[in-house]
Amino acid sequence: LLSSYTTSLKAGWNMIGGVSQVTDFTSPQDNPDNSIIPGTLYSWNPTSFSYQPETEILPNQGYWVLTLRDCQLTVRSEIGIQTAPQAVPALEVMIQLNLSAGDWHQNLQIGLDQSAAAGLEPMDRALPPIGPQAQDYQAHLISGQYRLRRDVRPMSDQTVSWQMRLSSPEPVQLTVDSQEIPDGQELVISDGQMETVLSAGMEMQLASGERELTVSLRPLPEVTQLLQNYPNPFNPETWIPFELNQDSDVSLTIYDTAGCQIRHLDLGFQPAGAYLRRDRAIYWDGRTQSGEQVASGTYFYTLKTEGYTSTQKMIILK
Repeated sequence: LLSSYTTSLKAGWNMIGGVSQVTDFTSPQDNPDNSIIPGTLYSWNPTSFSYQPETEILPNQGYWVLTLRDCQLTVRSEIGIQTAPQAVPALEVMIQLNLSAGDWHQNLQIGLDQSAAAGLEPMDRALPPIGPQAQDYQAHLISGQYRLRRDVRPMSDQTVSWQMRLSSPEPVQLTVDSQEIPDGQELVISDGQMETVLSAGMEMQLASGERELTVSLRPLPEVTQLLQNYPNPFNPETWIPFELNQDSDVSLTIYDTAGCQIRHLDLGFQPAGAYLRRDRAIYWDGRTQSGEQVASGTYFYTLKTEGYTSTQKMIILK
């Protein structure tokens, strides 16, 4: 039985195997030291059709491992010797996105940390090359030449975005893990022209097919404000964007130039956030409360929230 072996690894992904005993891989014996990127030992899980991160190498099993440079790796049975657990620093912000369709599932993590830098680094987690049974189901974060399951970016008070590539022959369920979204920020996923604000524990369905999505952490608006409708002038429909700096009941009332109420839209209780794109902004079809199309001319719209009222002008041209 093989009790140890030494092999040469090239920079990038490499396949390795085990020896006669279970081998701890939390501190791999590589030369030069620290050539192997932490957290990049993977086995293939044929049940979930996905790669599984590992900390041990089992006999008669194959694994992927990622190296920064050419190196020598020694895999050795060390019966009875316990490796001291490595301290894993907690990230300042970590959000887990769980994706599943039938038996397939994939967990992706986005994070922020003050010590993070641009490019692949130890806090990131790369995924091995695409497995032979996983062609139909794929999900990963995009970063340079590597497919990532965890992508950590530097802390910022501005919007930070991650690109996620998804491929599935059937609809995919997306669940946000229970970790809290940072105070004063909102988590948003954009799929083409559709934008959805995600909350902890929320589930949403993503359509089948191949697509690239954008996941963003962005600051909540500092002030509540009503913005100019678009298009303007318009015929016969328009969208009215606004921003909320706190959760509030929201309503919009439309008036003609004589001050007569034309339409009242009650949006109910809305969470703080930016309601700018067409799928979130207030929609008006140019009709009165009774369903009649309004005439060409100038109209006024008034937004009311808790402690805020504002009016803007818009024009219908037919």
